[in-house]
Amino acid sequence: MIEFLEDRRVLFPYNERNPEEAIFCIRSAMKIREFLTDEIHRAKPGGGLNEALRSMRAAARKFVEAGGPDGENWLRSGRRSQGVDPFSAALGGFRTAMGIHIAAIALTYGLSIESNLAGILPPAAVDED
Repeated sequence: MIEFLEDRRVLFPYNERNPEEAIFCIRSAMKIREFLTDEIHRAKPGGGLNEALRSMRAAARKFVEAGGPDGENWLRSGRRSQGVDPFSAALGGFRTAMGIHIAAIALTYGLSIESNLAGILPPAAVDED
């Protein structure tokens, strides 16, 4: 599962974001949704993995719905509302949600994450003893 997500550019943290990329990001998020649906069917019902996969799928759905068909919501509103670019805000929210769940799955199952995808993981907790 992690290998599939490591190849999704919508999850790569990069600085340059613009609404013209919206359609590619939406298509990528839709592929992630389809993949996660298949993985949910394979996961033990009611287990922690199943719940994480469902939450990840919900994050992908929210991102796709925010953009609308072909990203038209972001293309039309290319202007910033109160200093916030709606595409960047939705993309950041999607990546944050995915990063939290990917980190939890990787920790639970002892999985390693490629550097591209690791960029969206939350910072590791620091032991302050």
